[in-house]
Amino acid sequence: FFVGFLLCVSVALMNLVTAVIVDTAIKHAAEDREAIRAWEASRRQSLLPQLEQLVSQLDSTQSGFVTLSELEAAPVDLLRSLGLALRLDNPLSMLEQLDYSESGEISISDLCEGALRLQDTKDPELQRVCKQATELIRRTSALEEFLATGD
Repeated sequence: FFVGFLLCVSVALMNLVTAVIVDTAIKHAAEDREAIRAWEASRRQSLLPQLEQLVSQLDSTQSGFVTLSELEAAPVDLLRSLGLALRLDNPLSMLEQLDYSESGEISISDLCEGALRLQDTKDPELQRVCKQATELIRRTSALEEFLATGD
């Protein structure tokens, strides 16, 4: 009887110790994820002015918007710098992903902020669909208001 009791107690204590170790490891992993998110957020904020400067060099017409033709005509070194800053293989595809209205142009600030958001997003296509849905809701509300006022 006494031996059985000692076996049960030792197994229970091992389970408690294991539970404490696993709980501690999970807490540390959560803290590490939060620290990585905070570091990435600060990196993005520090990258924004540099990114805006790079993107404004793309705007050959100084209109405040970047078009696909301006991106295609950009110097290779500038595109390479932009790709390195954003960790993108193809900066040209970025405009297509971020041009929600499909007008072929995007404002410099929207391009910079969207490019940084794309780095966070697991699925850029999902982000594009969400942005298009938001734009659709905005336009529908404007149309409803127009119809309601009769103007």
